[in-house]
Amino acid sequence: MDDEEEEAAREKISRLLHQLDENKNEDGERKEASSAEEEEQKMIRASEIWSNVELITASASQRLCEQLRLILEPTMATKLKGDFRTGKRINMRKIIPYIASSYRKDKIWLRRKKPSKREYQIMIAIDDSESMQNKTNTVVRKNEEVSSSSSSSSSSSSSSSSSSSSTTSSSVTAGSVALEALSLIGNALTRLEVGEMSVVSFGEATECKTLHSFGTPFTSDSGVSITSKFTFEQKRTDMVESVMWMTETLKQARQTSSNENSQLVFLITDALGCNPESLMRLKKMTRTVKNCLFVLIIIDTGDKSILDLTRVVFDGPKRYVLFIDVRCCPLGHFLTCFIFI
Repeated sequence: MDDEEEEAAREKISRLLHQLDENKNEDGERKEASSAEEEEQKMIRASEIWSNVELITASASQRLCEQLRLILEPTMATKLKGDFRTGKRINMRKIIPYIASSYRKDKIWLRRKKPSKREYQIMIAIDDSESMQNKTNTVVRKNEEVSSSSSSSSSSSSSSSSSSSSTTSSSVTAGSVALEALSLIGNALTRLEVGEMSVVSFGEATECKTLHSFGTPFTSDSGVSITSKFTFEQKRTDMVESVMWMTETLKQARQTSSNENSQLVFLITDALGCNPESLMRLKKMTRTVKNCLFVLIIIDTGDKSILDLTRVVFDGPKRYVLFIDVRCCPLGHFLTCFIFI
């Protein structure tokens, strides 16, 4: 898939996501329609969005799968290994030495001690706030062509240059990129057979929802169902309450599992709806979660990078600080990744 086809597919995804806003009247209420017809139209739109998303991320998810194969080591021992005096199966290669040693070399048994299967519990959490789908939060690309001409004379020399710039805007929003990240990570983990995977949406404290539960296979149909449940209409992002809800969900999932599985959480957000002051509370919260790693993925879109945004602090004289300082990320056990568009 070349660059032009990818750009066309992304434009189509963003256009389909914006149709939800276009179906509202002036009062902000949805147009009257039967629930069955509305649900059918939503699923058709979600199916078209997900098919384009999978088309864009097909090759990248395969490459990511091979990279994760080296990072996520097998945790469950399912293959036979070792020389033991007791076990489940006899190592036939040890029979002749066993007999030749007058039955003294009796370590001829195999046990399931070699890890070969991955048993992880992985949660993909996507910000469902309106800043993820804000039409002003779009990518602007500039193409500049500079041509210069120079002329010289016998007494002096002078040069003149002329430049022309053309600006093209793309409606690729953080919401559409988040769906691409979901397809990329989800399909890579499914190919790798990492264990159980869950998809949740978060935003306001009371609006956290499980869109795909642990133990359910992640397929194209489930991707369509997940896409249809995103609205990108929540007014703010309460990271503290959302992470508390996620940790409680992970505890319940671990209790229902027979093994002490390692857990991994991907937090996908644009961070624009977050309150930087409350983020510091997450440091203590995430440290108390055992055997769990949080990966914060910030989608950086728009003309001005989120790394350049500032906020006012009134702890004494008024001063300006960075909106997000990557040097003091609040998560206790974390990785921070930025997607620049």
